[in-house]
Amino acid sequence: MEQMIWFLRSLILFLAFLGIFIFSQSNAVIAHSTKTSLNFDQSAKILLQSYFPKLYKIPNPGETLDIQLYGEDLKLTVIEFVPNEKISWKIEGFANYESLKEIYYFRSVENQNLVEGSAELTPKSNLSSRVIFAFFGKHWMQSENEKNLKKL
Repeated sequence: MEQMIWFLRSLILFLAFLGIFIFSQSNAVIAHSTKTSLNFDQSAKILLQSYFPKLYKIPNPGETLDIQLYGEDLKLTVIEFVPNEKISWKIEGFANYESLKEIYYFRSVENQNLVEGSAELTPKSNLSSRVIFAFFGKHWMQSENEKNLKKL
């Protein structure tokens, strides 16, 4: 009987730490950069084409595109577009994430363009989304951004 009490105490302590870990994660932010010989327009189109393959021009700020990523129907909204400096967008409609916001800054460095980007992933507030986010969110976001930057 005494072993059972210690087992229950250990289980409660483990679940308490797991709960604190899961609910303390509010969002994940990663930063990355790469150098490319492409100019601003070409780089921005390639970054957006990873979400919207048949993109002919860079959308204006506030414009919303319907995209499909991993079988999910999502909405990509361009937040800010400053030629030769910055582009940012937000993707909404994920099953387990509130939104994915990406910001890219462009600078000229030694006959090349330096593309510095950051991405912020926010989970939904339900338990299953929080568990998925805690264990897979940052890894998924890193793999997506590495795949996008390899295209440049």
